[in-house]
Amino acid sequence: MSEEEILSRDESGRTALAYAAYFGRTAIAKCLTTENNNLLTTPDTEGMIPVVRACVQRYKKTTVYLYFETLEFLAPDEGEHGSLLLHFCMLSEMLDIALDLLRQYPRLAFTRFKYNNRVLTPILTLSAQAALFPSGTRLSLLQQWIYNVISVDRARTLSTDVRISITSMNQKEQNAIRRQGIEDICERKLIHANALEILSLTASELSKLNAEEMVESRVVPALFQSIQHGITEFMIIGEANPDVLSSAIDGKTKFLETYAIECRQEKYFHELGAREGKILTTWTDNDGNNALHVAAKLSPESYLAQFSGAALQMQKELQWFKEFESKFPECKSWVNHNGETPRQMFTREHMKLLKEAEAWMKKIANSYIIVGTLIITIMFAAAFTIPGGNNGNGYPMFSHKRLFLTYIMSDAISLSAASTSVLTFLGILTYPYTEKDFLWLSVGILTLLISVATMMVAFCAAVSIMLPDRWWVISSLVLLASIPVVVFWSLQSQILIEIFYSIYGPGNFNRERSFIRKRMSPIMGIFRSKPTKGGE
Repeated sequence: MSEEEILSRDESGRTALAYAAYFGRTAIAKCLTTENNNLLTTPDTEGMIPVVRACVQRYKKTTVYLYFETLEFLAPDEGEHGSLLLHFCMLSEMLDIALDLLRQYPRLAFTRFKYNNRVLTPILTLSAQAALFPSGTRLSLLQQWIYNVISVDRARTLSTDVRISITSMNQKEQNAIRRQGIEDICERKLIHANALEILSLTASELSKLNAEEMVESRVVPALFQSIQHGITEFMIIGEANPDVLSSAIDGKTKFLETYAIECRQEKYFHELGAREGKILTTWTDNDGNNALHVAAKLSPESYLAQFSGAALQMQKELQWFKEFESKFPECKSWVNHNGETPRQMFTREHMKLLKEAEAWMKKIANSYIIVGTLIITIMFAAAFTIPGGNNGNGYPMFSHKRLFLTYIMSDAISLSAASTSVLTFLGILTYPYTEKDFLWLSVGILTLLISVATMMVAFCAAVSIMLPDRWWVISSLVLLASIPVVVFWSLQSQILIEIFYSIYGPGNFNRERSFIRKRMSPIMGIFRSKPTKGGE
């Protein structure tokens, strides 16, 4: 092929190398670049050179090859190709490439590029990728244990080889870890390590920027975006350049602290705690709202979606507001431009959620009452329908057997627990909705679970009395009888855990809660409180 033919482009501006990158054909890319390395720097109509295109399509091997061939052309002085590649490396989680590129050209983290008619910078991209950081990754208890015990050794040069070392464990424990997907967890830990080093390099370079470069780099919007996504690691930016924190204010006169309150990011709020007292007690926005007014607003949908049901959402909202109210009591009597105190704003903002919470609680209570009533009916009848019947003197035929005592005791416990559950749910339906209903809801669910379990025990005991020598039948029935208990627990355990954690957990700011003192103040109290003189 002639040089003209090799460099020819189609209507999309793509060369043969661009298509090799698009489809991950590394061998073809090597042949083409050997013939003419000008293909490496030929962009298509979207402004993407081949290495960027390969990264967009997530072909790691092709991207690595083209990256080393194009490295000199990725410098900030050569245009936006380096920052665009850095952007897509972050989106594609190819952080080893991104890290190596930043080591070569640290200024790329702040170099502007245009994509989809938006002007962005890589630091702004990084501030939205919560999954790249430990604070944005959720792991189960077992996965967290595996994450803690493994260590990842990263070579200082770009490499896809990862060496895993496991702390002293026996072979059985190591096999258990591998069955839980150690490769995925190790890869996630490697991504976290790379992301933290990228952030560290970015923070070091930030201290070299002047005021004009700071604005162009979009550092302040990146900080606000990191708060929105809960990436607490981004506070290293403020540590590297304290002037960034003092100038961090958006178009609506929100400081980082008040935006953290609005987004319900208590972890970020702790990181900013050093200057919270100075800022939050005196700050007001254009509408005259103080920090407590911000806490009184309805949380974003993304935050509320973490909790099961409107009632639990309402409880978390009230806990958040009350903890801020106790933290900044001087803000309670402040009146905004609409003449509202923070409590009055909370009432108005959460009126719809309150109604949804009450409807949710009553719907749950109604459903459980039906189940509990059925169990009461069955177990009450079972108390008078003795297995084997009575003898001529009116005594049960099998009263001398130990299993008969198990049958009677299980029946009594099931009947008592079901009655307690029904009465508890009746109380929820009868009285006005309050926050303490969460505690009674958990009591009702637990007693209903006990009732179902003991009902199955009574059933198994009755069958064992009637068929004393058929152990294979008894064993099968015991196995079948355990299924309803397991199903009931698996379906209700999540809400039980959420309720208990919400009531007796550490709170939004990790305060210690007394088991009795913190036992739920009524939600309705905040809605029924009448304002006094002065707006209190």
